[in-house]
Amino acid sequence: MMFKNTFKLLFANYSKVWKVFLYLLVSFTVTCGLAVAAGFPIYQKLLESGIFTKFTDIYMDFINRLNLQAFID
Repeated sequence: MMFKNTFKLLFANYSKVWKVFLYLLVSFTVTCGLAVAAGFPIYQKLLESGIFTKFTDIYMDFINRLNLQAFID
């Protein structure tokens, strides 16, 4: 019954539903655009400083030295 009423309301208020959907799509796009515009310079500075390669090296060193047999025993 709930699905029947949902589809009935969807098609009865078709223009309102699409207006809300369009509003959500536009606001999501603007929000993502602003987030990328604000975060890209920070990402570039971190990339230039080599923080990502350092993190990768530390992580790979940890994985290579991990001895699961000694950990379990």
